[in-house]
Amino acid sequence: MPVNITMEFVQQLMEQNSKLTAQNEALLLQVAQLTEKVDELTRIIKELQEKTNKNSKNSSKPPSSDGLKKPPVNKNQSLRQKSGRKPGAQDGHNGVHLSVFSKPDDIKYYMHSDCCDCPYHDKCLEKACIKETRHEIDSEVVVKVTAHEQVLVTNCPLHGGEKAGCFPAEIKATVQYGKNLQAMVVAFNTVGSVSIIRIHEILSSIFNIPISTGTIKNMVTRCADSLKGTYEQIRQHMIKLDMLHCDETGTRVEGKTWWVHNASDRYFTYLTIHRKRGRIGMDAAGVLPEFRGITVHDCWGSYWKYPEVTHAICCAHLLRELNGVEENHPMTIS
Repeated sequence: MPVNITMEFVQQLMEQNSKLTAQNEALLLQVAQLTEKVDELTRIIKELQEKTNKNSKNSSKPPSSDGLKKPPVNKNQSLRQKSGRKPGAQDGHNGVHLSVFSKPDDIKYYMHSDCCDCPYHDKCLEKACIKETRHEIDSEVVVKVTAHEQVLVTNCPLHGGEKAGCFPAEIKATVQYGKNLQAMVVAFNTVGSVSIIRIHEILSSIFNIPISTGTIKNMVTRCADSLKGTYEQIRQHMIKLDMLHCDETGTRVEGKTWWVHNASDRYFTYLTIHRKRGRIGMDAAGVLPEFRGITVHDCWGSYWKYPEVTHAICCAHLLRELNGVEENHPMTIS
C-alpha cells in the first residue's frame, strides 16, 4: 500500500535527527573529557604509589625517613655483589679477641685454700710457679681537687724587699673546674650527643660534682667560640676544592627536626645545622654559594639550584633510583 508521507512528518524526523546528533556529539565530548580526567587521575595515583613505595633501599631517601616501617628485605635488591666466599671469618684468619694493652697496675696471687693459714705460706709462695694468668680491665672514677695555695709573700734576701708569687693564668676564680673536666663535658655533649640535663645528672650522681646546667652550656659555648678560627679555615678549604662531597641528614633539636649539612673531602668535614634542608640551609652553610668545582651529591633537588657548579651524582644513589624504577615500572624493564 502506498504510504502518504507529508512534509510535516519529514520535518519532525529532521528535527528529531538534529537533536539526537547534538546529544551524541555532547556525549562524545563528555566521554573524551572523562577519559582525559581518568588518565590524569591514573597518572596521579601512579605517582602517589611510587612516592609511597620509595624508601632508603630504592631511592635517595635517608634510612631515617623509613621510620618504624622498615622496607622489606629483598635478597635480590642488595647493591653489593656476591664475592663467592662463605659468611664469617675466612680460612687462616687469626681472629680478634680482647688483649691487654698495658702493664698491670696491680698483681694478685691465689694459692690453694689449705695454704691460707699454713705457717709455710710465705716460703711456698716464693717457690711457687705460675700456672695461669688472667687479666681484668676496669676503670676507676677519681675526682681530683688541686688547692692552689694563697700567693706567698717573702722578703728576698738577695734583692731585698718583698717578692709575691702569682697564680697561673688559667686559675681565675676562687673555685673553678679543670681542663680535663671541661673537655669531658664537651665530649659528652658534642661527640656523645648527651643532653645538658643528663650530663648534669651523670656528673652529680657518679662523680659527685655539683655542676649546674648553665655551667655545662657555658663550657660547650666557650669551646665552640675557641674553634671559630679553625672552623672558618675548614670552610675556606672546602670552597677552594676541585671536588666536594655534599649531603644532609635529619636530627632532632628540642623535639623538632633540623638538618645537618655536610661538606667534606678525604681530609676534612665541615658540618652546619639549620632548620631547613633545602636551599636556605645550604646557603646558610656558606659553602655551595661560593664553590665552583665538582660537587658530588645524592640528586636532592636543592643541589641543582646551584648552576655555577658541576654536578656529579653518587653512584650508590643512582643504583637505588634504578631499583625504584624496576619496582614501580616492572613492565618497562626488558
